[in-house]
Amino acid sequence: MSDPCLLPAIDLATMIRDRKISPSELLAAYSARIEKFNPALNAIVQFDSERAQETARAADDIIASGNETPPLFGLPCTIKDAFEVSGMVSTGGIPNLKEHMPARDADVVARVRKAGANIIGKTNVPFASGDFQSFNDIYGCTNNPYDLERTPGGSSGGAAAAVVAGMTAFETGSDIGGSIRLPAHFCGLFGHKSSYDIVPMRGHLPPKPGYLAASDLSVAGPLARSARDLPFLLANIAGATNNAWRLDLPSARTRNPKNLRVAVWLDEPFTDVDVESAALIEAAAKALSQAGAKVDFDARPDFTMQEAFVNYALVLYAIVASDFPAHMRVAMIEAAKSSDPEDISHPTLQARSAALNYADWLNLNQERARLQSIWATFFQSYDVVLCPAAPGPAFAHDHQGISKRRLEINGVKRPYLDIVHWAGLASGSYLPASVAPVGQTKSGLPVGVQIIGPWLEDHTPMAVAAMLEDLIGGFVPAKDFA
Repeated sequence: MSDPCLLPAIDLATMIRDRKISPSELLAAYSARIEKFNPALNAIVQFDSERAQETARAADDIIASGNETPPLFGLPCTIKDAFEVSGMVSTGGIPNLKEHMPARDADVVARVRKAGANIIGKTNVPFASGDFQSFNDIYGCTNNPYDLERTPGGSSGGAAAAVVAGMTAFETGSDIGGSIRLPAHFCGLFGHKSSYDIVPMRGHLPPKPGYLAASDLSVAGPLARSARDLPFLLANIAGATNNAWRLDLPSARTRNPKNLRVAVWLDEPFTDVDVESAALIEAAAKALSQAGAKVDFDARPDFTMQEAFVNYALVLYAIVASDFPAHMRVAMIEAAKSSDPEDISHPTLQARSAALNYADWLNLNQERARLQSIWATFFQSYDVVLCPAAPGPAFAHDHQGISKRRLEINGVKRPYLDIVHWAGLASGSYLPASVAPVGQTKSGLPVGVQIIGPWLEDHTPMAVAAMLEDLIGGFVPAKDFA
């Protein structure tokens, strides 16, 4: 048979159940690709070959016995190094944790394992998963399969590169500022940022090992080569965290473009998107329109992106600053005191975030509730919003300090952290958002569209991703890694 490693995970699971391929045969195929392709990409930073082979052989025996198996049974998969995996070094890209060997799996890893997947290794992340590139002092830099001189994104950059190169059946990313959506966009993949708190995050690094409280904003979700994999994989990691309640996500509002209502958010005075990316997103929206969807390029929720971003950024930066040393926080608080009240630059918002007290947080939370209410009203008239996941396609590696980095969009250099403007629309209000590939730039860089849906209606943006896959095509393998 031909190399199965670039097939959707849902198809591979069916092939294993139907005995068209054994778990050991599939592991051997993925192992061969890891040996061939990983040296150029540095996506997989640990490969537990011996334990993976033992698990695969045991899975072979279970298949041969005819016993019923769970949904992901026998699928070899890697795990983003931000998630703790028992028996594997789990660092989160943090040098102080380079020998951290957890005794238990992160909750999401435990769910992947319970669903039958064969966990074969770990994928690279930036330091503390806090960047839109994936490099750290432990494992070095991960490269984009479509252009090795560019980043695959972050913080799930190693995960995305591994999926593109067919070195894993699927991946589970985490996302607080676009860390699933940006790598999906930069690498031509499908990804899904789940609604807040439907996937447990205990065992994610950061925060520090052993931390039990849930972190605001942070979520997990799948990265895959097909839209059909998104609901299949999400179903195996989402769900209740105790016996007192059950998660029952509603079905997609529609799976037929003829019944779909779409708002397209491209023109935005607060931020920008490069012209090639905008043209590909517009073409995707028009493809939905031609298939019968009602598409509105002017509809917007009744708030400005600036309002939404400032609220989101203050919460995000406060989470990040909570792990800073005391002397850094003191300096930030002092800087906030002398800042111009009208200044909403990233350094000033970061300084203000360090100075927040509980009353300030309550006010931010009230403002977030107002934005969520406006979104809920908007989604009475529209099913999804199509918008960029990031201002442009994958950019060249840049390992300077973050304050020195710049993004060049349409010939204009912008602050590096402007990259979170579009991602923050969904993150700040806890909304689900899928990414689907919509084409490539003239230079061959993938472009994805962000599909934002109503809170807890994760199946609706995933269904629209599937529509786009059917209408305009989906994942296109990177030519040097096909």
